[in-house]
Amino acid sequence: MPIPDPMATPPGQPSSQPATPADTVRRDGAATDHPAPGAPGVLRGEASIVLHTRHGQQLYLGRAAGTSNGKPTAAIPGVRRFASQVRQVAIGARAGDPYADWMLVRLDQEIATVEAAYDQQRELLEAALTGCPGISIGIALSVAPLCIPMQFSSPYAFKAAEVVARFDALACQILTAVHTARVPRHRGETLLLEGKRHARRLLQAPARYSFSGASRDDLVHNTARGQAAIARFGAVPDAVLYRQVRPRYERVDGAAPTGPGDTVEPLLDDALGDDTDVAEPDTPDTPAAT
Repeated sequence: MPIPDPMATPPGQPSSQPATPADTVRRDGAATDHPAPGAPGVLRGEASIVLHTRHGQQLYLGRAAGTSNGKPTAAIPGVRRFASQVRQVAIGARAGDPYADWMLVRLDQEIATVEAAYDQQRELLEAALTGCPGISIGIALSVAPLCIPMQFSSPYAFKAAEVVARFDALACQILTAVHTARVPRHRGETLLLEGKRHARRLLQAPARYSFSGASRDDLVHNTARGQAAIARFGAVPDAVLYRQVRPRYERVDGAAPTGPGDTVEPLLDDALGDDTDVAEPDTPDTPAAT
């Protein structure tokens, strides 16, 4: 269930707080848990990820900042932290921040890069595991896989979880190939490290986003606000600025009409509520899967 907002303004009373990107989104007609009389409520579903290796578990959960041998260690974002960060990007995109759109487009590109790399690794491993005549090798799986419930508001968080699930399946193939002497041990270690690096680049990406406060008009017309945003964050590519390239999975502000005379309506907003993230720390709280 969505977590109640203790700062929400009571019904019928004007808000005394300044508007934020989140306020802008919540007031634009998105679905809520309190539908109009006679209307159906928002949809709620269940999702989970099943992980068979500790490598997949570590990637999903991430690591909190701490110390090792008396030295500080940096936090490593997992899917949950990614979900929290990408939600802020989505809020910025719906509030009209072109830099948020740019970040989502870069996430699309990063996802495509990871998927292509994993496809290449999978083909290599399948060839290795099936390349011995007369021997059939089944992929080793955990006798007690770890099942983690997922509840995210952004489609990109589910996409990140899919990337981790694909890596976990690759890890099973790699460990099987090493154990059955189909891949040398050092090669298996290299493949695991490469797979983790690909996923972590994606998981770390949304942390670089910060709400610019500038609109497309500010950038197009080179206003003082637009100049300040460009000086701080760089210039948004024209393809993103003029919406020739759009994020694949997230709604953004000002979608183009679909035909002559059409009006822009948030057709998918009634499907799912917007406040479904569950805030959880990126620290392992369950035993590692074998």
